[in-house]
Amino acid sequence: MNAFDFVIKKESELKQSIPLVLDRVISNKKKNSAMVVALEGEMGVGKTTTAQYIAKTIGVSDTVISPTFVLMRQYAVTEKNHNYPEINYLYHIDWYRIDTVEELKTLRFKEIWSQSDALVLIEWADKYVEQLPEYYTKIIINLNSDDVRHFRVIY
Repeated sequence: MNAFDFVIKKESELKQSIPLVLDRVISNKKKNSAMVVALEGEMGVGKTTTAQYIAKTIGVSDTVISPTFVLMRQYAVTEKNHNYPEINYLYHIDWYRIDTVEELKTLRFKEIWSQSDALVLIEWADKYVEQLPEYYTKIIINLNSDDVRHFRVIY
């Protein structure tokens, strides 16, 4: 496994870092499978904000909102970014409110894993890490007392 770290002091800096993150996600993609990203961090650290910047970068024109209460949202990539031609769909999933593996399986996420043109972002993926596919990228976000966010991308 490889990793890289970056720090952001203000939200606008996140936008500049997302292409580097996506490069790692794409490099970790396996043939005939979705690109899966596990977003980890405490409540309010910026997982949904990170998902929003990723969505905008790949060309999702819809407003991306937290899937906490619906568990999963699907978006089409409508404004193709020539840097990410392999991504046509974004799935934004939240496992926070999932209480059992059986409940998790009702999302039929294993079918999503086989969509080779999909990027899958999962908030609170650390709750059921054993259910993730073999190859995925992990983004761990930590917030320090100065409101500075530390990102670690493991791929």
